[in-house]
Amino acid sequence: MAKAANVFRKATVELLLIQLSAIEKTAGVVVKSYRDYSSTTNPSKTQAQVATASGTSQPVISALENGRKIPPDPLLANILTNVGLPPAAAAPGPLALAELLRYIRDQRENLKQLSRHFP
Repeated sequence: MAKAANVFRKATVELLLIQLSAIEKTAGVVVKSYRDYSSTTNPSKTQAQVATASGTSQPVISALENGRKIPPDPLLANILTNVGLPPAAAAPGPLALAELLRYIRDQRENLKQLSRHFP
């Protein structure tokens, strides 16, 4: 019985990680769309331009946009600001993108730690 419960728990953790990855990739598309968006007040930018303005490297921007890795909070805030996304406190809606990305990063880490407890 305990073995079946562990198999169920492992499967649940794996499913949650897959769902978080899908949400992270969607959020990355939003970040990319803001970076690519061009208007008279907000010209489109390259990943390298955003990276330089944010104090990081282009691969960090690429990883965020492709849903591979969410950077630490201060850097994440700089990146989102530099692509034209509003700060979390000023963002409309129940959950700002920055808060969503933080949640995904934290939950992924929690689920990875939890999965280490299964035999």
